[in-house]
Amino acid sequence: MDEVKELLNELNRKVDAQAAALASLEDITTKRNLPERERADDSKRRRRADDEGGAAPAAGAGSGTTGGAVSDDFQYAWDSARLIERVLFTQDNILHRVRELAAEISASYAATHESQFVVVGLLSGVFMFMADLVRQLTVPHQVDFVAASSYGLETVSSANVKIKKDTEAPVEGKDVLVVDEMCDSGRTMASLMKLFHDRGAKSVRSCVLLDKKERRSVAVQPDFVGFICPDEFVVGYGMDWAQRFRSLGDICVVKRSAYEK
Repeated sequence: MDEVKELLNELNRKVDAQAAALASLEDITTKRNLPERERADDSKRRRRADDEGGAAPAAGAGSGTTGGAVSDDFQYAWDSARLIERVLFTQDNILHRVRELAAEISASYAATHESQFVVVGLLSGVFMFMADLVRQLTVPHQVDFVAASSYGLETVSSANVKIKKDTEAPVEGKDVLVVDEMCDSGRTMASLMKLFHDRGAKSVRSCVLLDKKERRSVAVQPDFVGFICPDEFVVGYGMDWAQRFRSLGDICVVKRSAYEK
């Protein structure tokens, strides 16, 4: 009886050893059949697991108003002293001025009707300013959006506007207020206003949060202006640098050392 038990135990040990060997062989075969990129990713994951204090992720690349590359690693906070030189306009300053602008606009369009007055936001940096502005208007109005860019250096013309997203409704016969977060060269704003005039709008006026007069290249003056902006690279309150910083409540100046080399 003891001999039978010993034989059975020996047989079980051999079966276990063979099963372990087979599992190891299958694992090796599977890894050999993995695509090269998957094996590399698996190796990287193991190294990260073994090294919790590894290096920070590499810097991303992109461009802002200045066209400079993003030179800082993404681990730096948006309010980092390595990126932000100073706050130009605080959130409180902005919201106070937006309320004043809304009062001015409401007074100017007091005689209009909802079907006649449309506020058109120029995407996409305008989204915060537009939302705050229209909620403070006391006159009935419609809201629409357009995405556009200008080209051509010689003249301001409706033919010089590239429409990426058009308004949802026609502007013919309506009082149109074009809203943008900033007017710098003024080319897109001027060409877009000319386009709406050509489409039969009853009137076309403009409102901008920031007026960067030093960069103006065409003769256009916004009808409603929030602040005069110095010739600095600014982010926040909808304005971005390579899609970053849009959600900052303040409008901040980016350090030149962050994007100039």
